[in-house]
Amino acid sequence: MKTITSVLVMALFMCVTEAGAAETSVQVSGEVLDGTFIGETGSGSVTFDDALLTGAGEESLTPENGLTLNFIIFGQTFFESDDIDYTVEPSLDFRDGVIVALDFIVNEVNGDTLTDIDLEGVFGFDMLNVTQSIDGGGEISIFGAVNVDETGVVPLPGALALFAAAIAGLGGSTRRRKRQTPP
Repeated sequence: MKTITSVLVMALFMCVTEAGAAETSVQVSGEVLDGTFIGETGSGSVTFDDALLTGAGEESLTPENGLTLNFIIFGQTFFESDDIDYTVEPSLDFRDGVIVALDFIVNEVNGDTLTDIDLEGVFGFDMLNVTQSIDGGGEISIFGAVNVDETGVVPLPGALALFAAAIAGLGGSTRRRKRQTPP
């Protein structure tokens, strides 16, 4: 009888634990604050299981714990798998249960694969420090600055001119040597 009671109590505890798990979806928005793309905005959502949080101290959630993310900017949708360090990033960071950062960094090259950013001049972007707000209905949203890595015209290095002069000099000395060699 004692064994049956223990098993029953354990089964009830497991049911209560799973019932306590709550998937939370947070609205995300951000704005480019400087550079060529100033004023460009983006929005999306981050979804996570808040039962994984204790609400005390510094905590982070990543795709390894089920964090999912989508963010629309530059007319494109980016997902958690577009982060340069996927699967350990992106991360949603908390301090005492409050969201303080979304570490989401997207570049044209994501590991060994290409992340397609279809806006000329944009190499990548990130959204790190954020602020959390809760409206009257209990909806949580976060807002942050989007930092854009812009690509510009790459200047022709001065070393290229030096290299061309060296090749021309070698060609000239080889030609002179051939002329001076008797047949």
